[in-house]
Amino acid sequence: MPEPRTRRSGSRKDTSEAGGHHRVRPARLEALAKAIPGPAPWARLAACRDTPGVDFFVEAVRNRVDMHETIKRAKEVCEGCSVRLSCLEAGLREPFGIWGGLTVRERRKLRRSRQEAA
Repeated sequence: MPEPRTRRSGSRKDTSEAGGHHRVRPARLEALAKAIPGPAPWARLAACRDTPGVDFFVEAVRNRVDMHETIKRAKEVCEGCSVRLSCLEAGLREPFGIWGGLTVRERRKLRRSRQEAA
């Protein structure tokens, strides 16, 4: 059986452990953790933060009448939200849900009108 390779200077991999698994230094783990995107800062201030997510993802609702009621309730929450515009900007390209008080169709229409104005 060949000897496991040892780490060379400048090498990214450390295959000196059994099975060829890579060791990652704690500093590298911390850097990786910081690189993983978390919720946007404005999301902590959103009025919907304590509201069940299904209320904002109307695509999960099967019944048309219930869907309209769900949209209405979600829009009511968004109406008084202090970060509504930030939410809307973040959700402009989202394919599902209510973002910034607008449905997917309404956001699509907004995007088109912005493109025409540009």
